[in-house]
Order: sequence, then C-alpha cells, then structure tokens
Amino acid sequence: MCEAATYSLDSISGCQDKVCAVRECSTCPQGADCQKGFLPLPKQKDATWLMASVSSGQEVIQRLTSCPPGFALIRTPLPASDTFEKCPAGKYNIERAVWRQENKRTQMDDYCRNCPKVGINCPGGDVVIAHDGWFAIRELRVASTNLTRRSQGDSEANRSNATLMTPEHMIVKVYECSLDACGTNNTCKHNCTGILCGLCPSGYAHESNGCKRCETNAQTIAAWKRVLFIVFSVVYVLVLYVVGWIYIVPLPQLPKRFRSVSFQWMGEKVSNAQEIFNPNFLKMAL
Repeated sequence: MCEAATYSLDSISGCQDKVCAVRECSTCPQGADCQKGFLPLPKQKDATWLMASVSSGQEVIQRLTSCPPGFALIRTPLPASDTFEKCPAGKYNIERAVWRQENKRTQMDDYCRNCPKVGINCPGGDVVIAHDGWFAIRELRVASTNLTRRSQGDSEANRSNATLMTPEHMIVKVYECSLDACGTNNTCKHNCTGILCGLCPSGYAHESNGCKRCETNAQTIAAWKRVLFIVFSVVYVLVLYVVGWIYIVPLPQLPKRFRSVSFQWMGEKVSNAQEIFNPNFLKMAL
C-alpha cells in the first residue's frame, strides 16, 4: 500500500515474472486528495481526471483534464503539479476549462479572461454582473492558432504569443442600453424584454419611456362611449337649465318699435316679437 500523499493505480506495478517488488507510488497531484494511498479524490466538484501513462509506459497515473466554469486548469509536464485555481476578481471564465493534447502547459491567463473595463463587474469565478444601463452578452470568439497572452500590467506593445492552441471559446461583451431600459445584472425595466431590453412583450408597444400596454378595439369603443355620454349629458342639463329659467325670471319688455313686427317663427306667424318669449308659445313651438 502506498503512503499518504501518494497513490498507485496499477495493481501490478513493480511486478515482473510473478515476483512483485516494492510498489512504485506516484506523488498525489496538487488538485487531488490521496488519503492512505488510495485513488486520488478531486478537491473540486465536477473536475475530471483521467488515467494516463508516463513516458516509460510502465506507470499509470491520473491527470487533470477539465474543471468547471469559473476555474483555470493549471497543468505542466509534471503530473504532481496538476491543479486548478478560481479566477480572481477582475477576471472570469464562463465555460469549462478543458485540457487539449496539443498544449504543453496551461496557466491562469489561458482560461480566465480580463473583465471588460466599463459597464460590468467581475467579482471572480464565472460571475459577471452588468451595471445599471448596460447589458452583458455571451459571444463565441472565433478560433485562433495562437493565443496572444499578456501578463497583468503589460502594455499593448508588450504582448507575446503563447504556445497554447485556442479553439472557439465564450467571452462576455457589454453594450450600453438606450432609453433607460436596462437594470442591473441584465434585468429590464419599463416592461421591456429581450436582448438589450429592446423588445416589448405581446400586447405592448414601444413609447419614449418604455413599453406600454396596447388598448384593444373594445376598450377604445368603450372609452368613446363614455366621452359621448358625458358630452350629451352636459348638453341635456344645459338645455333644461335654460328652459327652466324662462318660467322663473320675468321676461324683459321689448321696445315699441319691435312690438308690431310680424314674422314667421318655426312655421307660426308671429305678430308681436314679445310672443316669442311667452311660455305658452314655446310649448306650442316645441
């Protein structure tokens, strides 16, 4: 049995011609836990380890091959150095960190991307939080042959090409929203929805301050009915008010020159203009 902090996966390791020598135990990788010489247990949930053989082909070991989003896969030619590290504040990784055979070694910057400078906050791991008024979108970056690596604090002129072969990978880009439609962390305000909060849900329409519910034809007709009812009610009350005052207020006396005037009033011959204001005449005319 192997000692603590070591392990062996090959049950016949060190055995030749039915004679077993002292078992050769491998050093436990940094990203695993080897208790009492048993199989390495991953320290990080969802991390993947696979069996591999060393160059001599006589010893079988375990190598770290992938870890979950938010982590960087750290691996060198030395199997004991296999481990993973969480992306620090100011960086992010939103996809699994996967080892590829064409890579000789990997480090933090191979998986953890720099946080955009404006509109977003990257507290570390796979968490990205868009600021109020901004919207974060995950985009697929086109594959490239070599990764342009830049260490922290380097200027644009001090970039150097790394040996890491990079396939397509996911990155985060942030865009400023218009019309105050975006809230914090990709939430939408004023009933807006969709990417960049640029859409309205069914039954809503765009206005200057967001999405407003559309009125149906039935609602429009009902509104017009209420308006017409109010208008006719006001006219009816005014008519009753005017007619009622005729019976209360004494009628004015017209000048003599109008008293003998004769003319037609609603089909009736009127010989005296004063008769127009006579209540009996009004009742007859109505």
